Amino acid sequence: MKCLQIMMTQCPNGKHTIRYKCHHGPPPNCRECEQDVKRREQKAQQDFELKQKQEAEQLAHVKKMAEIEAEIERERQPKLRDAQLAREREDAIRQRKEELAETIRMATAGNIQKSTSDDGDGIEDKGRSR
Repeated sequence: MKCLQIMMTQCPNGKHTIRYKCHHGPPPNCRECEQDVKRREQKAQQDFELKQKQEAEQLAHVKKMAEIEAEIERERQPKLRDAQLAREREDAIRQRKEELAETIRMATAGNIQKSTSDDGDGIEDKGRSR
C-alpha cells in the first residue's frame, strides 16, 4: 500500500512551500518557480518585441524625415542657385556700370586738363617758361 501522507517542504530555491504525497516523493522542480520563470521569459519576450517595434518605428521616422529633408533641399537648391546667379549677374552689371562711369569721368577729366593746358597757339609750354 502506498503512503498517502501529505508532505510539505521548501522548493529548491527556498521561495515556496511544496506539498506532495509521500509515495510520489518531492517534485524535482517547483511549479510556482517554473511559472515565475515562464512569466519572466514572456515579459522579457514582450519587452524585446516592444523595443524592436519602437526601434523600427524610430528608424522609419528618421528615414521619413531624411527623405523630407532631401526633398526640401531638392526644392531649395535650384531656387537658391537661381537667386545667387541673379545676384551675381546684377553685381556684374553694377560693376560694369561703375567702370563705365569711372571711364567717362576719367575721359572727361582728361579732356578738361588737356583743354586747360592747351592755350590754342599749338606751341608747347617748354619755350615760354624760360
